[in-house]
Amino acid sequence: MDNSISHRGPVQAEVPQKRRKWQKEWTIGLAFLLPVLLFIGVFAFYPTFYALYMSFFESKFLVFNRRFVGLQNYVEVLRSSAFWLSMWKTVVFTFWSVILQFSVGLILALILKKKLRVNAFLRSIIIIPWVLSPVVIAVIFQLFFISDKTGLLNYMLMSLGILSEPIAWLGVDSAMEMVIVANLWFGMPFSMVMLLAGLQSVPRMYTKRR
Repeated sequence: MDNSISHRGPVQAEVPQKRRKWQKEWTIGLAFLLPVLLFIGVFAFYPTFYALYMSFFESKFLVFNRRFVGLQNYVEVLRSSAFWLSMWKTVVFTFWSVILQFSVGLILALILKKKLRVNAFLRSIIIIPWVLSPVVIAVIFQLFFISDKTGLLNYMLMSLGILSEPIAWLGVDSAMEMVIVANLWFGMPFSMVMLLAGLQSVPRMYTKRR
């Protein structure tokens, strides 16, 4: 009984020490997170909530006089055919972008999973679009798909004799397809990397042929 009493003192003394250590670590972590939280709050949350607040008013750009209209702006948007057309275009763009990025990424992941000498080179080439900014991707595709003879694709096809006249790749009829292709090239490397990491983590005993 004396031994059990003698051991209680050090154990009880360690509890406040661990609590002080935890409080110190929590304070240090909060100090590191505070600038990031302030940055996100100022540049993300505040504009979002302010835009939601302004949606209940009728106002003009650079004019500070505004009139409260309630849900009238939302009613006008829902009655607009342009809004529903843009929603449909968004659904089409999202559907095909997700399907193609996953499918092409899975095919490339299965190819790169094999032990080939050119795998490192292929990975470096395929992942280039992922490290570029969307602005750079847009400029590259605009130069590639320009509708006149100066576009790289039209120039190559006409030089090979495949086309006699340039094609309006970025015209009204094919603009959606070209945007999906550009988004596929930009987002596909991320899907490939994630799927390749998942495939490489599968134990060999489950993939080995019997």
